Amino acid sequence: MDDCLAPPKPSLIAAMPTSLLLALSMWLLLVGILVFFTKAHLIFLLIGVELMLSAVHLNLMVFNQHHIYRGLTGQVGVLLSLVVMASELAIALALVVRVYQHYRTIDIHKIRKVALYEDPEYV
Repeated sequence: MDDCLAPPKPSLIAAMPTSLLLALSMWLLLVGILVFFTKAHLIFLLIGVELMLSAVHLNLMVFNQHHIYRGLTGQVGVLLSLVVMASELAIALALVVRVYQHYRTIDIHKIRKVALYEDPEYV
């Protein structure tokens, strides 16, 4: 019966230093930007976007836990954002499948070359 009255245990985010979590978030953001701007395949572009969104989610959780009141506002925001991110990913993967079916490649440079020089109606 005494366990019910005990204070809640701190979460994993609360146990870690804020600077470490923010550095991890910044690292995720930088890797996502690097992947997005350096890779030529559509799947890697989606991975870069997902990494950047994960960095945003981590930032929301950190600022909710350490700087704002300890309510559920940050967790609810992250949960809603994850739902939007999952639906965005499903739509993006469906578009990648359609692009592959049409062009037989997911390389952006090859798709651009085919669209510009061989099939001008898709520009």
